[in-house]
Amino acid sequence: MANCCWFEMKAVSDKREPLERLLKIMKYEDDEYFIYRTWVCDDGDSISEAPDGSGLLEVRYYGDVAWGPSPWVSDPEDLSNNSKTGAHYANLQAICKALNISVEVWAQEDGMGFQEHIYVDRHGNYTLDSRDISFKGSEDDPEVVGGFDEYNEFEDASEMWRCADE
Repeated sequence: MANCCWFEMKAVSDKREPLERLLKIMKYEDDEYFIYRTWVCDDGDSISEAPDGSGLLEVRYYGDVAWGPSPWVSDPEDLSNNSKTGAHYANLQAICKALNISVEVWAQEDGMGFQEHIYVDRHGNYTLDSRDISFKGSEDDPEVVGGFDEYNEFEDASEMWRCADE
């Protein structure tokens, strides 16, 4: 059985509908796309205007992914249909381009000891960084050693909206 990796995703758009659709994609409820091996905890009711004054909308989704989210930015290997909806597996680059959204993902997998940071802009350009972690301290109060200094610090919506080629 795969280790479960906790993730937190921030998505940004200039419209509400793409953010709602992203949640459907991640919950295997979309007719066109799905993202493989994802379990989302948030129901998406938290879509709100970004606090940076940009006029953009943002939302955060939380959940687990088998092993880690790095396959979300690789070429889809399994293009089989989701038997429930007929949707096809898609990577985040294709989804961001299709929906005109930008996403940032932070993830941590304690069993294998790594953190991942993914950023995909609305044109499908992406970065992926992974860092090893370990733990010290007690089981009741573990301290992460290694990883990202800025782990789980998201960019402002306006920074996420700006694309790599702009």
